[in-house]
Amino acid sequence: PDVNAFFAYALARFAAEPQLVGLVGPQNVFPEIETWADKVFLGMQNMNIRLHNNVLGIGMGTGKFMLMRRSAFEAIHGFREDLVAGEDLDLVYRLSKIGTTSYDHRLQIHYPGRREHGLGWPRLLFIWVGNVFWINLTGHAWVKEWKPVR
Repeated sequence: PDVNAFFAYALARFAAEPQLVGLVGPQNVFPEIETWADKVFLGMQNMNIRLHNNVLGIGMGTGKFMLMRRSAFEAIHGFREDLVAGEDLDLVYRLSKIGTTSYDHRLQIHYPGRREHGLGWPRLLFIWVGNVFWINLTGHAWVKEWKPVR
């Protein structure tokens, strides 16, 4: 609701924590269109992202919200453009190799959930899990095309 307070808080974290290279936060579909499936699956995803960043020290995040130091982004040479999907997850993972990434529950964002609602959660989860597995196994995306959903 308050963009200025959101970014002031996030930037204050970077100022206070020199080792912090990336911030991610909870992601939820806009409340007025959120379904029970959105609540369940995004709740699990948010918990998984929090566990990876704040407990295991393994960066994880999605492209819906990632904030990072420019110097860190440049140090890891930005996004891997050869990854059609999963480039966001890969980026935060590589950031965690050079500094600390953190999931902060106060940095919550809402988004329209077009891809989730368009494909359906079962199909989308199959694609996400398959792609993450394939990237980890081969270093390349399993997904060959990831069309914008507008």
